[in-house]
Amino acid sequence: RVEISTDCGDNYTTIYDKTGLDLSTLSGYRALAWIPSSGDDWRQEQVGLSAYIGEQVQFRFVNVTGNGNYTYIDNINILNNYLGVAEQVLNELVMYPNPAQDAVTIALSQNGFEQIDITVVNSLGQQVIIRKNLTPNGNNAVNFDVEYIL
Repeated sequence: RVEISTDCGDNYTTIYDKTGLDLSTLSGYRALAWIPSSGDDWRQEQVGLSAYIGEQVQFRFVNVTGNGNYTYIDNINILNNYLGVAEQVLNELVMYPNPAQDAVTIALSQNGFEQIDITVVNSLGQQVIIRKNLTPNGNNAVNFDVEYIL
């Protein structure tokens, strides 16, 4: 599901919620791990944000597996300047290593982010890492310790 906050993350409202086969791009359930391998394995979803025009908002993506398969998210776009900010499109975000034991790196696909905020949520919906005002290094990456949350 996708949630939105207008109070800096103190409270969230669900704006997109799909589960089970409604979320899947495959027909039927799969017992084995599945990885998207072609463009046909993806679909586009749109969420209306007109109710938030003029608001400063924060989004979070919540994945509840229920012992299901993996969830893959790619190409998140906020379009048409509806939120009253200059359009910032994040085409790709890569986190490695995965799984991590000591530290993790989050790398952004393009330049232009002076500061970023990162919130990592576990499968129970608990915020386990919150980092605000991070400055990406020369490789557009942010590194931080995750050893204490294991």
